[in-house]
Amino acid sequence: WRCHSNHSYFVNAVDPSRDVLYRVRETSTRRSFATRSIDGIQNGNVIFKMIASFNVDRSLPSDAPPPQHQDAVPEGIPSPESLPCYRDGVRQALEKLPPDSPFQSWFRQKLESPVDVRYCEPPPDPLDAAP
Repeated sequence: WRCHSNHSYFVNAVDPSRDVLYRVRETSTRRSFATRSIDGIQNGNVIFKMIASFNVDRSLPSDAPPPQHQDAVPEGIPSPESLPCYRDGVRQALEKLPPDSPFQSWFRQKLESPVDVRYCEPPPDPLDAAP
C-alpha cells in the first residue's frame, strides 16, 4: 500500500513540550483503496485531523517511473539553510532589550515557535512588530 492522498489540519494550538496521541480509525477498506481518519490528541483535546487515502502499489520493476509533479528549483535560488531566519533577528532584538523590559517574555515566546521562517530579502526588524 502507498499513500495516494492526504488532507490534514491543525484545529487547535499545540504544546510542543507535550506528547501527542494519534487515534487512527478505519474509514473504509476495499480491494485496491483504503481510507483512514487520524486524530491527534493532546491534553484530551483534538489538535490535529487528517484523512489519508491509500492504494495498492501494483507497479512492476519494468514499469515507467511515475510522473513528477514538482518543478525543479530554478537556477540561482539559494538553499533555505543559507537564508536568514526570523529567530536570529529575535535573538538580536532580545540582546538589545533591557532585562526588565516588558517585551522580554513576548520575544522569548517567539523563540519557542516550532515554525522556522526564512527570508529571501532582508527580514523585518522584530522590534517593529513588538506589541
